[in-house]
Amino acid sequence: MKLRRAHFFHSSVVLAVLVQLAFAGAFLADAVMTNGTYDALAAHRVAVTGQGDCYYLVRPSRGGNIGPPNVCQVAYSYQGHTYSALIAASAPKIFYIDPRDPQYRMNEAAFAKGPVEITGDVVIAVLLLCGATAVTVAHQLHLRRRRHARRARPPEPAEPAT
Repeated sequence: MKLRRAHFFHSSVVLAVLVQLAFAGAFLADAVMTNGTYDALAAHRVAVTGQGDCYYLVRPSRGGNIGPPNVCQVAYSYQGHTYSALIAASAPKIFYIDPRDPQYRMNEAAFAKGPVEITGDVVIAVLLLCGATAVTVAHQLHLRRRRHARRARPPEPAEPAT
């Protein structure tokens, strides 16, 4: 089978749709996980204060005034277990932990934005699904148009034998 430009185009469309669907699935999974953690912490939580050092994640390349650090590595303990997190330097160093299941934990800033982040994940997932649908529909319309154009073409005359 000879590979033509159309094969490359069709495989590119399929790849684009699969990538969009994969990202949509990832955003929906993130929304579900965040929602589960948020619901558990909203029902019952314990506030724990963290301790840690702040530093630059990326230093500016040009000289001059560098400014305050932008990232903090914070460690906090609860019931004999030590956890660590990387948070923004401006975020409070308070973490919420579910006393019934300590695997559910979140810093105070993320907890405050929980419903907004869940909604954002769902909106992005829906937009990706709509994009995948639009690409598929446009591609199918293109194929249909090409099929009809090919059928409507008059047959080419045969060359006379000499």
